[in-house]
Amino acid sequence: MSTFKKYFLSIVLTTFIFLTSHVAYGQDTTGFCSEKDTAIYFGNGILTTRPEAKRAFAKLENEVMSVVSAEEFEKINFYLAYNNTNGLINDLLESVIQDLSTDVTLFWRILANGVPMPESFKDNLLALATSIDEAALLNNQDLSIQVTSYKNSILEGKKVIVVSHSQGNFFANQAYGNLSGTERNSFGIVSVANPDSTVAGGGHYTTLFEDLVILAVTIAKQKAHLPTPLPPNVTNFLSLADLTGHNFINAYLALNSNSKSKILNDILNVKAGLSPPGNTGGQGIITVTLTWGAQPDVDLHAFEPNGAHVYYANRFGPSGYLDVDDVTSFGPEHYYVGCDTIETGNYQVGVNYYRGSTPEVASVLIQAGLQARGFSIFLPTALGSSGNASPTPVGMIVVTGNRQDGFNFDIQ
Repeated sequence: MSTFKKYFLSIVLTTFIFLTSHVAYGQDTTGFCSEKDTAIYFGNGILTTRPEAKRAFAKLENEVMSVVSAEEFEKINFYLAYNNTNGLINDLLESVIQDLSTDVTLFWRILANGVPMPESFKDNLLALATSIDEAALLNNQDLSIQVTSYKNSILEGKKVIVVSHSQGNFFANQAYGNLSGTERNSFGIVSVANPDSTVAGGGHYTTLFEDLVILAVTIAKQKAHLPTPLPPNVTNFLSLADLTGHNFINAYLALNSNSKSKILNDILNVKAGLSPPGNTGGQGIITVTLTWGAQPDVDLHAFEPNGAHVYYANRFGPSGYLDVDDVTSFGPEHYYVGCDTIETGNYQVGVNYYRGSTPEVASVLIQAGLQARGFSIFLPTALGSSGNASPTPVGMIVVTGNRQDGFNFDIQ
């Protein structure tokens, strides 16, 4: 372990937390390590801060718990896939919504070409039309780690359902395109307030007639002769809790609302219609998943608290196991630690760019307890076997506690 690289040198390492569930302090490993068969992700929308996204995610989890049995709920993992929004787009959209809020009926008539558009409104609207699209909204690092996480869940034998709100639909649609045909059989999207013109895979969607954000995007896209969002299909009538009609909690999951009933039914229907994937990767209290781009071979390395170095040449450690090793394509590779072999101490994770002709970017997802963190690592040059002893550092899982009282996890 002493040869593990201590510094990043010229390597660019970008990390960002994208999955957040309960913080797993004092987590009982017995309950946590029960087999899961479904992973439900919430992809947040535009104009959503991280704390707001966490509240929306928690609300979704509670609502799902209310419509499934306790036994079924125990087999579901819930995650938040946080999407960042470009600040300029936020400003443009807020400006358009402010204009809309002054006279909603006027802009319904504009949408129907019944009245001319006010000159004062055109500039912001045209700018919005060209900004609300995949190219402007998608953060490639966010998307890469999300795809890695979806692949990891499917690899571990779980159906994946993404409940995507607003801009989260662009991410979900793009993620679908990055999955294999077999993976898509176990991946479904439940779309909410979709600014896109489609739901990948023909998934279910819910858009409110009262949603001023989608109305603004629809008007903007129509006037710019661009594909418009899917039409609204549900009404809750006007609510004072959210005058924009777009908020995930106050509008779409409002108490006793038509939209909430439809969203929950869509989740259940998608879950029932997905194919259970083959379980080729183990489920553990710690899992690490690696994917990369077009180059032939990037290797996952783990250094365990006991001193063992686990990688392709030594796949079994006293604590964990590299159960999926890919040497011919873009991954995934998968390492996991079971509940019966977890140790206190530091688990260090690295990657080695083993074979390839051009720079590569690796995506690594580390999950420990109910925490998760994604890393995107730039790898400039293939090193072959010479990089095995000192792989490029990715992150570290610090495990404290004990089996009786529970374990604490900190992903650094």
